[in-house]
Amino acid sequence: MISIPIYHITLISFKQGVKLEFKENLPEQCPPADASEAALESVCRFLFFSPPDAIENYASHIELGKPTGSAPECKARSCSLFKMSNAAKQAKKIGIFKNRKIAVLNIPEGCGAHSNGKNGHIDFWQARNFSPSTAIVNVYDSTDDIEDDTSDA
Repeated sequence: MISIPIYHITLISFKQGVKLEFKENLPEQCPPADASEAALESVCRFLFFSPPDAIENYASHIELGKPTGSAPECKARSCSLFKMSNAAKQAKKIGIFKNRKIAVLNIPEGCGAHSNGKNGHIDFWQARNFSPSTAIVNVYDSTDDIEDDTSDA
């Protein structure tokens, strides 16, 4: 298992009059000005480690020492989430996501900042005091299981 240092203080956001400290040392202009600190409901995270609440599952590429390609540092320091809709289905088709469990999260307001990208992708910069395990609603084996569960409701 990869050891991740337990979080360092970084940039402070003063959006909505609340001081928000982030887990990672973020570059200037990060999160971007259009990022929101609003709650995120029913967002998905593909899991690469066991158990589902392992801190590594919610770490950025930079924290994990993974290649970031041409991604700007700000995005490489975010936790990638997906809207539960068709974006999760599309992402599941991508090789690295096949056969991965999926955590569905409800992230309360003020637990970080997020910015919506293309095709339902969300960059999420976690607040220093946020524990992703507290936001896990359910863990599924596939996006089909998510659809089955939500259609039964």
